[in-house]
Amino acid sequence: MSACPRRDGARRHTRNLRACEAAHNHRAASMLAVSHSIRRRLVVARKQFEICANTLASVVGAVARAAHRVRLAVLSSAICVFGAELVESYRSGGSVTVSPASAASATATARARERCIGATVDVAAASSDERRLVCSAASQALERLGRCSIVLQRPLRIRILDEVRHPHHGGEIFGFFDTAREVVLVTKYDNIPDLVSDTPYVEIRHEEFYKSLVVHEVVHGVMHQNLTHAPTSNASYEYPAYALQLESLPHDERWKLLRATARGSDLDGFMFSDLILAFDPYFFAARAYEHFKIASNSCARLLALLRGEVPFIRPSPLS
Repeated sequence: MSACPRRDGARRHTRNLRACEAAHNHRAASMLAVSHSIRRRLVVARKQFEICANTLASVVGAVARAAHRVRLAVLSSAICVFGAELVESYRSGGSVTVSPASAASATATARARERCIGATVDVAAASSDERRLVCSAASQALERLGRCSIVLQRPLRIRILDEVRHPHHGGEIFGFFDTAREVVLVTKYDNIPDLVSDTPYVEIRHEEFYKSLVVHEVVHGVMHQNLTHAPTSNASYEYPAYALQLESLPHDERWKLLRATARGSDLDGFMFSDLILAFDPYFFAARAYEHFKIASNSCARLLALLRGEVPFIRPSPLS
């Protein structure tokens, strides 16, 4: 931009001087306006960037939470092998394969086996304290089922292993019931803190949770021996195990789990399904317990499951 001529010449007319100054001021004003416009656009762009960044952070957080829920669901559902393969094992008599590590552990503990006092249950574990703990839980499960005239037809074997791995995806799990060999496989007590660390079970005292885990698996074993109709869904297989597992917990410990799970109304009309079990096993467990406890005759529900007459469980599309 050229400077206006000085006012030291009488030859330049005053009007031309003012016109030059006006042009100079106009250019300055235009540049200032452009500067303000650029600044406003930068502010808008920054706000848009912040909105995008926050949105992206929300999406990433939602994805992370969803992935975490899926991981918890996989771990919890691995308490038992409740996939289609397990239901199929009822139909075909097939066995659930134990991982080599678990098989080696089972061999190592075979020499430390004892019969539970007052129950036809044989427990193989590395320590006498662990065997006593497992026998206590097994006796509790047998006593509860016995009130409904559901009893062992044959001796039940329980093996406590250094680790139990899912026979299909290989992940470490709490345990499962092998229907073909009629043996309960449960991880050793020392593994519980790590296995429950990312689940609602972390709030429950480890000893109480461990006993409830044994109850869960023993219920599977006893119910299996008394079936008159093979279960056609995973939900009908897991309903009694979860209901009696939670019932076996002390009130304060059970409430910790119920409080951590979403609860709803209309328990009488609630329909259990494999879909609910797969996506939110903790909710399934809590609802199974609550649904079981409100029944005027809870034994009738267990007996109906043995006969395959369960109107409160949606048939599996795999059946």
